[in-house]
Amino acid sequence: MLLLIFPAFIIENLSIKNAWKRSCELTKNHRWQLFGYTIVSGLLGGLLFLILLTPIALIPFIYNGAATDQTIMIKILIRIVSFPTYAISTAWLSAFVTAVYHKRIREKSLLC
Repeated sequence: MLLLIFPAFIIENLSIKNAWKRSCELTKNHRWQLFGYTIVSGLLGGLLFLILLTPIALIPFIYNGAATDQTIMIKILIRIVSFPTYAISTAWLSAFVTAVYHKRIREKSLLC
């Protein structure tokens, strides 16, 4: 599974080929579980994005025939709100991958 290639590459200072092998080793017997967690994390990030941006996107429909200035302001508002939303989603996914990596490292070291 590709999920742990980058942590193995960066933290363990491995080559790409060895990071790929290490990622496969760390995710062995847990791939579907990790895949499910990754999907749920992505869906939560998308849900956060929808919750924050839907009210702003509905403003033109509330005010029929919104002026050009209002449309420009709405586009600016969407960009302002989307930046922290993407930042939060990216931080959440990074924390998730790091936590999974450290958990799998601890489990593997206990088995050896």
